Amino acid sequence: CDLVEIRNPHRSWLRTDDELYVFNNNLDREIYLSRCLSIGGVFSYLSSLIVKKERWDAIDFDASYIGTSYPHVFIMMSVFNTPGCLLHYISKPLVICRGDNDSFEKKGKARRILIDFIAYLKLANDFYSKNISLKRAFENVLLKERPWLYTTLAMACYGNSDEKRDLSEFYAKLGCNKNMINTVLRFGKLAYAVKNITVLKNFTKRIIK
Repeated sequence: CDLVEIRNPHRSWLRTDDELYVFNNNLDREIYLSRCLSIGGVFSYLSSLIVKKERWDAIDFDASYIGTSYPHVFIMMSVFNTPGCLLHYISKPLVICRGDNDSFEKKGKARRILIDFIAYLKLANDFYSKNISLKRAFENVLLKERPWLYTTLAMACYGNSDEKRDLSEFYAKLGCNKNMINTVLRFGKLAYAVKNITVLKNFTKRIIK
């Protein structure tokens, strides 16, 4: 991999430098989640993880996560919620990669967006349904990864009616205004057109390629 080819050479998972975290209680976990900038901070990117094999093997895997694209995150979250869990966050990448060849886009951009919601909302419910504060902190990480306006505009451009409906329902579960989401979704053609307007390019470049 050539450095010249890398358009986004480094994206931080957390808003901290290198740090060793010890998770003895839910407050420790909530503080960590509040520092996450991306679902990468809650283990979405498998290639960035180094895990002790005995900790991994000790987890009783939930087969319902097969097909979610994030089965490994169930294991990692199970470890994360174990009292005394240690996590050493290294802020700078140890391996350089381009990172723009997303295999999850095989079924289209709209489906790629929904993948994150399907898995991470399931994780939130399975792990934190009895702790509203921690559940909200976990869901906020998903909202940082998928900001409602950028994501809804992208879905307006690329999604079919079913995919748009699903996104609206997912954001409603996250506490977003469903009427606002649906209003943005109705302007799919307009959203796609603005990518060619110079003044708006910077606003849309994160979601429309």
